[in-house]
Amino acid sequence: MILYHKDFGPFFKKYGVSNLIEDNRALKIYQKIKKTIPRKFIHQKINRTPALKRNDLLLAHDKNYVTALLGTGYQPLLKNCFEVQNFFEKPSVVKKIIPHLLKHAGGTLKAMRLAIEEGLCFYLGGGMHHAMSFGGRGYCLVNDIVIGIRKLQREKKIKTVWVIDIDAHKGDGTAEITKNDPSIVTLSIHMKNAWPLDAGPHSPSHIPSKIDIGIKKGDEKNYLKKLQAALKKLKEHYPKADLAIVVAGSDPYIKDALPSSSDLKLSKKQMLQRDQMVHDFLRQEKIPQCYVIGGGYGKYSAEIYEQFLIWAYHERY
Repeated sequence: MILYHKDFGPFFKKYGVSNLIEDNRALKIYQKIKKTIPRKFIHQKINRTPALKRNDLLLAHDKNYVTALLGTGYQPLLKNCFEVQNFFEKPSVVKKIIPHLLKHAGGTLKAMRLAIEEGLCFYLGGGMHHAMSFGGRGYCLVNDIVIGIRKLQREKKIKTVWVIDIDAHKGDGTAEITKNDPSIVTLSIHMKNAWPLDAGPHSPSHIPSKIDIGIKKGDEKNYLKKLQAALKKLKEHYPKADLAIVVAGSDPYIKDALPSSSDLKLSKKQMLQRDQMVHDFLRQEKIPQCYVIGGGYGKYSAEIYEQFLIWAYHERY
């Protein structure tokens, strides 16, 4: 099942935020895959999906952050999250990004529900893995991953969850929020010496995931072998999950346009092998799979998702 809606992209540029993520990235993917994948496998009826609310945000974020974000103290929080100095030239436009992203994050929860029902759901959105308990950062305003997991745990739909983060950047926010939570097991394979790990030894970015695999610049030839070893460790050392969340960022791709992704340059073939490896591992373990789109920058990012989704459809159906 693929979860897509035309209104659920991050749309940073629409709200005055300069970013290399294309506002039409999800649309480009949808337009390509609908030529191959039957419409019944592309779920679009999500316009009634509720936005995350205050109590939902408190499942992952502290009270001070949530109060400021939903009240009058949002401006410095947005400025810090989106890393721009001239952010408030049009504050009335910028403020609208908050309810929009809370709706967008609500789509992640919907995708998790569909994954449990269908066995697999790929959401063409979500993956705000840099948002920490005390605030947003790295263009991630709220941690939709942890919020969705904990909401489903509260509903007793799931107990243990694996978060497999294969974005180029470490899932630092998810690691920070869940550091004392044994029910959420985090695995992150990422650039070893690049953002956000260069923030200093006392930075929250240095809080380890349960399993961390740092890839040094120029070590792409060993990427798949190290990922395979990490998945094996996940299986052998942690309880089997009721659900797996995969942060399927396309930014390790050699054609990615983001400068801070340049320490990891995988070929298109390696990217497909990466995605196939994670998919087949979880399928063999009979664990429902929920994918969120994560990072991916520039005009070539869509092709990484397209190749995996088309392969996965033919593999499963």
